Amino acid sequence: MKKLLFAYYSLISLLLMTWMSPSYAEQEVYPLPPQGVQWGWQGEVLFKINSAKIQSQFKPFLNSMATLLVKYPAKINLLITGRTDNTGDLEYNRKLSLRRIDAISSYLTKQGVLPRQIETQAVGEQRPVSNNACTEDRERNRRTDLAFFPVGVVPPKIETVHGETQPQLGECEKLKQTP
Repeated sequence: MKKLLFAYYSLISLLLMTWMSPSYAEQEVYPLPPQGVQWGWQGEVLFKINSAKIQSQFKPFLNSMATLLVKYPAKINLLITGRTDNTGDLEYNRKLSLRRIDAISSYLTKQGVLPRQIETQAVGEQRPVSNNACTEDRERNRRTDLAFFPVGVVPPKIETVHGETQPQLGECEKLKQTP
């Protein structure tokens, strides 16, 4: 009887894990992407301090994004999330992240991307990828993240964080830990 109960619970656990796994959820929610496209994060555009100007080295990446968005206007949308480092106050950083989003959106629409294909989120210094402990870390946080998602699907909004977040160790911290 114990073996039968164990087998039953194992089967139920396996079914629950399969049902709750992200890949299953993505397949159920997202349709298959067009040929040569993957849903989700595509890359980032980095910015200089206090700047919303797109640097020339990121234009080929943005051009390739624009090409796919123009090719599949009825299938692909883009989420642009604007971010900053933690220099400056919260309100200034939120506005700077909006300016960075506007720069990317404007560039893409000039390449033929329809404004309705672009969704945006300005998070300022919230949810950094690095902890801002040194110059290299702050550089990684001054960016816009770009992600493809299917038309008809609303991407989840990033919630505001109150207090500290848990970013990855920064470059300068990794160097300090290396003997």
